[in-house]
Amino acid sequence: MPRILPLSLLLLTAFGSAHAAPTPITIEQAMADPDWIGPPVESAWWSWNGQQVEYTLKRKGSAVRDTFRLPSAGGVAQQVADDQRGTLDAASRVYDSSRQRMAFVRNGDVFVRDLRSGALTQLTRSNERASGVNFATDGGVIWNVGNNWFHWDARSGVTRQVAQLKADKNPADPPKADTLRDQQMRTLATLRNDRAQREELRDQGERWRQADPTRAPAPVFLGGDVEIVDSVLSPDARHLVVATKPKGYDEGRGGKMPLYVTESGYEEAEDTRTRVGRDDPAPNSFWLVDAATGKVQPLALDGLPGITTDPLAELRRKAGKDALKGNRPVEVMSEFMGGGIRWNADGSQAAIMLRAIDNKDRWIATTSATNARLETRHRLTDGGWINWSFNDFGWLPDGRTLWLLSEESGYSHLYTQSGSARPRALTSGNWETSAPEVSADGRSFYFLCNQKWPGDYEVCNVDVNGGAVREVTALDGVEDFSLSPDGQQLLVRYSAPYLPAQIAVQPAAGGEARKLTDTRSAEFKARQWIQPQMV
Repeated sequence: MPRILPLSLLLLTAFGSAHAAPTPITIEQAMADPDWIGPPVESAWWSWNGQQVEYTLKRKGSAVRDTFRLPSAGGVAQQVADDQRGTLDAASRVYDSSRQRMAFVRNGDVFVRDLRSGALTQLTRSNERASGVNFATDGGVIWNVGNNWFHWDARSGVTRQVAQLKADKNPADPPKADTLRDQQMRTLATLRNDRAQREELRDQGERWRQADPTRAPAPVFLGGDVEIVDSVLSPDARHLVVATKPKGYDEGRGGKMPLYVTESGYEEAEDTRTRVGRDDPAPNSFWLVDAATGKVQPLALDGLPGITTDPLAELRRKAGKDALKGNRPVEVMSEFMGGGIRWNADGSQAAIMLRAIDNKDRWIATTSATNARLETRHRLTDGGWINWSFNDFGWLPDGRTLWLLSEESGYSHLYTQSGSARPRALTSGNWETSAPEVSADGRSFYFLCNQKWPGDYEVCNVDVNGGAVREVTALDGVEDFSLSPDGQQLLVRYSAPYLPAQIAVQPAAGGEARKLTDTRSAEFKARQWIQPQMV
């Protein structure tokens, strides 16, 4: 997300002196649609070969976003025609271990691009929306559609369903005790015979399924008293970590916003968010699932440090209330930082980021694929509040070392952590680290930093083993960036006073940035603006 909004900030700035007399702005111009300024580059990404970049711009006078292609060496941008949109890559992509292929989701469908030849293979074509795409350890691709997980075999080209998660009671489980039903079954042989035949059919069908390699595995039943919050399949397509919440949990009543100016001519109402403080979010439970056997094991939270400590115990005591007993409720941080469950490359371990519902603690814990036990790797605790931002985490290519962001020093910084060892800080100081990305060779991190002053964000780099932090860019306002498929270049989106977000390309090792776009209108650029004094 952008860390600053230069244009909006400057329109409100009261400080500064002009290099030339500013052009007068009428009230009509000040209140005009921002389209007259020129559209910012809203998102940008590399093409498969790194020779072009692709980006989106808002169409003037419309809500439509058009996509453009531009040579990364500079040149004239070309709008992607409607019948050419099937050739586009996507901003969110994953690479295989050799970085010779990338997989991505476009319009809800899964694609694989060969980075040596450019060949594009479409794996799905459906009105259902896929997500969770990743490369499997066998060279295939895994993804999910809702609570169903799939695996594409690169050698055979066959797609199979790996797991189907259901928040239902297992029909093979015996029913709960009931006096009347039990009496009927004891008394009537016909009912006993009917039940025996149904069970025989079900058992035979399951035996046939298990013996037939062309069949998908049976559904995994998690119980009828839960709802599935999140699930992630391991790269070896064997295990899943699943988060659930109680079924029908009341998270509070949402508000209603009356609308009086409507197309219908009558007053209408739209739903708004749940009132703040009405009810806590639903507590999550966690499970380790064997996709092949259907075995479901709970992941107990008892070992998380501080999980049984009520951080508001003293306040409750003063209010004449008892402290909370037992484990504090937690939730998986799936919604915010791109996923709260991360498997390592070989599928042997999964890391889970957990947040206390009371917002006082954040944990990262790991579990092995074969032992359903959580091991705490990092805890961030604060008596006031744990930030939603600055909680990125993941695995280094070695599959054993975690990297993470933490504000434990008072500023967001980058750490690595192996096994039970204490986290090792790779950055430090009175500035913040954000949006880390591991380099293509796995030897360093690229990230956003603001070392010089709080409003000046640049792309920085540091070795995975620590050392000096170096600024790679000098654009004075980087908003986000991405590495080229070969890892040799940076595509940077930046902004400046009176300059909506634009894109530039520069070597990842450092050097001169090549600015590719200037989407401001001629009318906007012709005006003289009050230059700001940054305070």
